[in-house]
Amino acid sequence: MKFYVLITLVISCFTPMTQASCDSIFNSFTDSLYIPEVLVGDSESYSVKLQRQADNSFLLSEATAIKSADPVAQFLPVNNKLIINSIDVAGKFYTADLLLQTNTNPLLFTLDSFSLLNKTLSNPLEELPCFESLALFSEESPFNQKIPDNPAIDPNSDNLILSLMASTPITIEVKQFSQTVFFANEDTPRHDVKLNCGPVWELGIETLVDVPIPDWAVPTFDSEAEDDPPIGCGEGSDQDNHMVILDLNTRCAYDFWQAAKDDAGNWVASWANAIPMDSNGIFEHGLSARGSGFALLGGVIWPDELVKGHIKHRLIFNYPFPKAGGPVAPATDSDGTSTNINAMPEGAIVQLDPKLNLDELNLTDYETTIARALQEYGMMLVDFGGTVASFQVVDPNSLANNPYTGLLPDEVFVDLNNLIVNAENFRVLKLPPQNSNWEDQLALVGNHCVTMK
Repeated sequence: MKFYVLITLVISCFTPMTQASCDSIFNSFTDSLYIPEVLVGDSESYSVKLQRQADNSFLLSEATAIKSADPVAQFLPVNNKLIINSIDVAGKFYTADLLLQTNTNPLLFTLDSFSLLNKTLSNPLEELPCFESLALFSEESPFNQKIPDNPAIDPNSDNLILSLMASTPITIEVKQFSQTVFFANEDTPRHDVKLNCGPVWELGIETLVDVPIPDWAVPTFDSEAEDDPPIGCGEGSDQDNHMVILDLNTRCAYDFWQAAKDDAGNWVASWANAIPMDSNGIFEHGLSARGSGFALLGGVIWPDELVKGHIKHRLIFNYPFPKAGGPVAPATDSDGTSTNINAMPEGAIVQLDPKLNLDELNLTDYETTIARALQEYGMMLVDFGGTVASFQVVDPNSLANNPYTGLLPDEVFVDLNNLIVNAENFRVLKLPPQNSNWEDQLALVGNHCVTMK
């Protein structure tokens, strides 16, 4: 007997009091269609991935229950039709109907109708896409790797954790020292961005060419260090003023360090670089906009992840004592200067004991979400920063409204006071050897996203 249930798409990320859009995204580079939330019947919701086949049909490749995050074995729509209210295809939005061809597992759909919606990138966006819909970085990326059972622990782990304990409470950088994120497509204005550190670093370049930057884009403003603004190549400034542009048409991520507009309204930055969104998120020979050679958005927390209570990637953190002498893999660069024997090098991965019962820790909802990610994926040291260790979220100035209302305290920095760091609960995974020759290996590596002159 065939059994059918009604399926309609709910375009939402369920923030308190309101519903923020989380549009489906079709990634033509990987031929997959991601639907962030499909309502089945009256109560069950799933995130779904459909994989395009050679004949342009779509095969159901993944269905995940959103509340429990458990895989779903079968997924059967009524009337043989899956109705999708909004699909983002390179920044333009469409409605679509998919017709079920077979109700055996796996399910196979064909495209029944497809029409353009009157919806484009706005000034600025009122809500961010769901993180998973962006398919940010490859499955092989260190940001997307779960920590295996019984991983090798560094023999000096307990001592290394002492330096983390000295930089607590761990905080979330929300409104400063994080990064704004903006979206571009083929209609976005292009700019040549002057790179003030290019000549100083003797790289033979001084401009990042043809960068799509929306008119409403602004970098994070690190006002805590406003008395020390970047001048020229701002290596001596404590401001980062990070900004990221995601071009959904070319699948490119443009990362900026100390971004600003000059008096003539032209974009400048101490440094900027670009990397494919489908890469592993690592600049092979450093020279990223982050101290460790990683892309800026790797390991950053997105609003919808806090809504759902589940982060499906490794987190990044910075702290005051990155070790001098070079990074450890997978990091390719370092701004570590500490000579403390217990300092961790950039690239180090720290895990919260997966056997720890989080229900016994009196954590807030956001602390629980972060703690669970630390058990499953861990956190990777990527930068020097501040007086305490800190995670990062997407800067709320990326949007017209604060996406963290009801999710996080309305503060510049949010302390995780209940997430106590000690050597009993936290451990450092076995460290690879430091790359003491990293400075000699720094080099610009080309890709389809970047043109410099």
